[in-house]
Amino acid sequence: MNAISLEHTERVWLNAYLPGVPADIDAGIEDYPSLREVFLEHLEKFRERVAYVSIGTEMTYADWQVQGIAFAAWLQGQGVQKGDRVALMMPNCLQYPICLLGTILAGAVVVNVNPLYTAHELKHLLKDSGAETVVIFENFAHTLEKVIAGSSVKRVVVAAIGDLLGSFKGAAMNFILRRVQKQVPAFNLRGSVRFNQVLKQGRALNHFPVDMHLDDLAFLQYTGGTTGDAKGVMLSHRNIIANLLQAKAWVGDQLDQDKQETNVTLLPLYHIFSLTVNCLMFMCLGGRNILIANPRDVKRVQMILRKERFNGIAGVNTLFNGLLENKEFCARDFSDLRMVIAGGMATHTAVAKRWKDVTGLPIIEGYGLTECSPVVSISPIDIARMREMEFTGSIGVPLPSTWVRFMREDGELADIGEQGELQVRGPQVMQGYWQRPKETAEVLDAEG
Repeated sequence: MNAISLEHTERVWLNAYLPGVPADIDAGIEDYPSLREVFLEHLEKFRERVAYVSIGTEMTYADWQVQGIAFAAWLQGQGVQKGDRVALMMPNCLQYPICLLGTILAGAVVVNVNPLYTAHELKHLLKDSGAETVVIFENFAHTLEKVIAGSSVKRVVVAAIGDLLGSFKGAAMNFILRRVQKQVPAFNLRGSVRFNQVLKQGRALNHFPVDMHLDDLAFLQYTGGTTGDAKGVMLSHRNIIANLLQAKAWVGDQLDQDKQETNVTLLPLYHIFSLTVNCLMFMCLGGRNILIANPRDVKRVQMILRKERFNGIAGVNTLFNGLLENKEFCARDFSDLRMVIAGGMATHTAVAKRWKDVTGLPIIEGYGLTECSPVVSISPIDIARMREMEFTGSIGVPLPSTWVRFMREDGELADIGEQGELQVRGPQVMQGYWQRPKETAEVLDAEG
C-alpha cells in the first residue's frame, strides 16, 4: 500500500451529515470493557420486554439472559476456556441468540456457520477455526457427521425447531418437520447432547465471569471464499462495539427507546450484517425481533407476519423482490413501517421503485463488508421525513470515525468520478485474517 496519509484527507462527506450526528465517536467504546457489559446492560434495562418471536413463541430479554447464562455455565462446566472457539450452525431461531450470549459470557469466540454449507466447506471451517464445540440444528447434523472425524470437535449440541416452543407445540413442530416434511435426514453423532438438556444441566451449574478486554477476539466470521477457501475474519470486542456506537450515533435520538420497535429479521443472524444490525444494534434499542428462518418461502413469511405490525425491516434485493410478488404482503397496512434498510448486494432501481409504491417508504442502502464489522457507509436517515425521501442507489457516506479513500492502480488518489479501489480505516476494521499473516498484510497497511 502507498504512503498517502489519511490524516491529510479532508472528510468532505461530513457536510452531508444530519444535524446532531458527530464526526467521531470520541467516547463510548472504553465505557465497555467487552461485549459482556453491552449485553448485560441492555438485557437488564429491557428485561420485561419481548426480545424475539419465533413461530409465534416469544422470548423476553430476561429469559434471554437466564438461558444465555445457563449455556455459558454449561460451556464452562465442559472445560471451555477463554479464547476457545464455539461454532454455531443454525438458522434464525430462539436458540441462536441464547448460544451467542452464552459463548460471549464464557469468554469464548463465536464462529458463525452457514447451515447450508456443504461437507467440504464445513470441514475446512472446522479445521481452520479449531472449534471444539458445535451447536447445530438437527436438519443439518448429517453434514457434520460426514466431517467430524479428524476435526477438533469434542462436543456437539443438537437443537431442534421445537426446543423452546412449549411441550405440545414443540412436539408438533418436530413431528411435522421430521415425519411429515422429511426435513431432518438421519444422522449419528455419537456423544452429542440435546439443546434442552444442555440448558437443564447449565441451570444447575455456576457461571464464573471471565476477564475480557476490548482487543480480545469475539468472532471468527468466515468470508464467502470467492478466492479459494473461506478466511476467518478476526473481529474483536472493540470492533463490534465500535460499529454499534457508530450506528447508534448515525440514528441519534430518532428512535424512542421508551416505545418498543418491532423489526422483521429476514437475514440470518449468523451473517455479519444481520448479526450487528438486527441482533446487537436492535438489542441496544430494546427492540422486538420477529425471526424468519426461511425468508425465501414468501408464503410462509406472509403467514408469520399476517397479524404483525412492524416498524422496521432489513433485507437484500432478492428478498424485497420476493415479498413484492406476494399479493397479500402488498395489500397489508404499512402505516407503522418507519425504516427499510438494504445491504449485501446492490438494490435494483425497479425493485426500489415498486417497494416505495407499495409501502410508501424508500429503501435505504448502505455498504459494508465482513472485515469492517460490517458497516462502512449508509445514507443519512431522517425518520421524520422518510416518506418524502426517494431511493437514490447510493451507498451513502462513511459513518463517524470512519475514513475512506479511492486509490488508482498507480497508487495515487482517484479524482472525483474516477474509478478506484475503496480503502477503509476505522475502529470497526478487523484485526486480520485468522492464522493468515500473508493475506492480512495484503489488505491492511501500516495505517490500518
